[in-house]
Amino acid sequence: MTETIDTAALAEEIATEIEVDLLGRPGKGVMLCLSGAQARALAALLRGVADGPKVKPLEWSWEPPYSVARALGGHYAVERWEGARGSDHFDLIGTFLTRHDGFSSLDEAKSAAQADYEHRIRSALVLPAPHLSTTKEG
Repeated sequence: MTETIDTAALAEEIATEIEVDLLGRPGKGVMLCLSGAQARALAALLRGVADGPKVKPLEWSWEPPYSVARALGGHYAVERWEGARGSDHFDLIGTFLTRHDGFSSLDEAKSAAQADYEHRIRSALVLPAPHLSTTKEG
């Protein structure tokens, strides 16, 4: 049987338990009683917070002569150039960047586009800091 856990509610419940324990017993540790499913859900939640938000992959389509991904109101495009004796290379162009020449494979050029895309998204995010309050004993 699969137990569904509301991780937001679980996080709030645990945060409240921790605050109550710490306020009720200053200087003492905190003891949490969790079911196996709750412990797994909490671990997954904490890993997600530590890893930060995930950025979905660009979706590529073929628009001759380019492989194109549209995102953020613009695009990334990869073009293949045939060189002498099989020395093909791939160039990456796009709305947000200047031309990057000489990738050795289509996948390498797409990976560079994905990295640029993820950097742009993450640079615009602000993750809320946890609200911490402490009291000094004494």
